Amino acid sequence: MPKGLYDPSRYPNPSLQWHYRILQALALDEDIPDYPEDKTKPKYRQIDKRVGNETTEWGQILEKAYKDYVADNPDAATTGSKRTTSANGHAGGSATSKRIKTEPGQVISDEQMKDMYQKGKVNSMTVAQLKDFCTTKKLPLSGKKADIVERVEAYFESK
Repeated sequence: MPKGLYDPSRYPNPSLQWHYRILQALALDEDIPDYPEDKTKPKYRQIDKRVGNETTEWGQILEKAYKDYVADNPDAATTGSKRTTSANGHAGGSATSKRIKTEPGQVISDEQMKDMYQKGKVNSMTVAQLKDFCTTKKLPLSGKKADIVERVEAYFESK
């Protein structure tokens, strides 16, 4: 920037300039341009030509300074390091294992289910237990837990 001052009037709004360019082309029966000219984009070639060597040297100096720092301070934590996974596959420390709510093949009997229905505790049962019961009674298994609970209660109400 000249003299280190930012003058917004020197940098036109690209969207607004594109709009004006299309209006001008339509009004004067000119060809509509293929792409907008954005004067706010940096001129990378010119920047590279002016300061390319200095930035490369600066980067090399930074790399050397970092290597010296790491050599002098081996206990310093590195940035961007990933956490290691533990034996059970979870990142970090101890992770709780997922509970299995019912054992396979553990089906609730008709008497137990009827007792749960009479106490109004059918909703406290797991979905797996409810589905196992519905399977034995040939009731539909689809839907959410509330739907299955309604089917079980309707089964006992019809008896």
